[in-house]
Amino acid sequence: MKHTFILFLAALMLVGCENATLILSSTNLSLSHDEKQTISAIGASDNIVWTTSNDFVADVENGVVTGNHIGECAIKAKSDGATAICQVAVKPKYFTYQEPILDWGITLKQLQARKGKYDEHNTSNGKDLYSYIQDENKGIIEVYTFGNGVLENCAVLLNVKNTTVVDFLNERYELAQYDSGTGQAIFINSMKSETATLAVGFRPVTSGSNAYIQVIYIPYSD
Repeated sequence: MKHTFILFLAALMLVGCENATLILSSTNLSLSHDEKQTISAIGASDNIVWTTSNDFVADVENGVVTGNHIGECAIKAKSDGATAICQVAVKPKYFTYQEPILDWGITLKQLQARKGKYDEHNTSNGKDLYSYIQDENKGIIEVYTFGNGVLENCAVLLNVKNTTVVDFLNERYELAQYDSGTGQAIFINSMKSETATLAVGFRPVTSGSNAYIQVIYIPYSD
């Protein structure tokens, strides 16, 4: 009888393991850059493994989710063979300007098919520069640089009164370098330089009595 009872208990334990469930306190989170929110797990042991599908968007440690950059990812909790997922969206707070087209290698004709006729054309060091006024009241201009007939890089020029530019960039990119003396900074589109494909440079510029901010977008290279 005792032997039968032990077998019965063992069978119950096996059924419990096979049907283990894990419930999260939230299955959808919306947060901002650098904001933290905590997810708790119900029906799990103390040994919970937390992972993120994209650490550039958000990371997680012991259930504490931190928003890194704008985007969407999935936070996964795993314990005793059970898995639960929380969908995370990191949303922007700053809309300082509209980012330019970043399709390197397109022609001017392809650019104009998407943006229309440019407002101004200049040449510099053998390159063709085509400018579009994005917001005249806020002094925002997009500049596209073409070499050998294809898009090589682009930039956004802003009035110095646009004081949220750095916040705007921090929400979207990872700071890679900063020079406190010049105020220049380089951002990348990855948490690691090895996997980055885009570099975004920031610098304040003074030309005579004019002062403005330049944000340049270029393909990333170490």
